[in-house]
Amino acid sequence: MNADKLYDLSDITEFIEDDDEQIGYFVSIFIDDVPVMLSNINQAFKSSEYEQLKFHAHKLKSSIDLFKIKDLQTDIRTIENLVNEKSNPEKLPVLIDKLNSSLNLAIQQLKQDFNING
Repeated sequence: MNADKLYDLSDITEFIEDDDEQIGYFVSIFIDDVPVMLSNINQAFKSSEYEQLKFHAHKLKSSIDLFKIKDLQTDIRTIENLVNEKSNPEKLPVLIDKLNSSLNLAIQQLKQDFNING
C-alpha cells in the first residue's frame, strides 16, 4: 500500500488471488455503497435515531475493515460503542465528521486509482 493511501487492498487481493476484475468489482461496490451508508449515519445522527446510527455504523464497519482503512477502524467501533452504551455523546460529532472526511477521501483515491469517473 502506498503510504498516502487511506485504504489497503491486501485482504481483498489475498482473498481473490489478484483477480483484477473481482478487485474492481469490490471497489465499485465500496464506491457505490459507502456514500449511502454515510448518508444514513448522518441522517440518523441529526435526527437522534441512535438505534439506526448503531445499525449503520455496524454495517459500515465491515467495509472499513475489508478495505483496511486503519484511520477509521477504531473510530467506527468507538461510534458504535458510544451509541450502544449511551455514553459521551459529545464525542460523536467529531468522530462522525472524521468518518465522513476520511471515507470521502478514500473514495476519491479509489476512483483515481481505478480510473472510475463520477
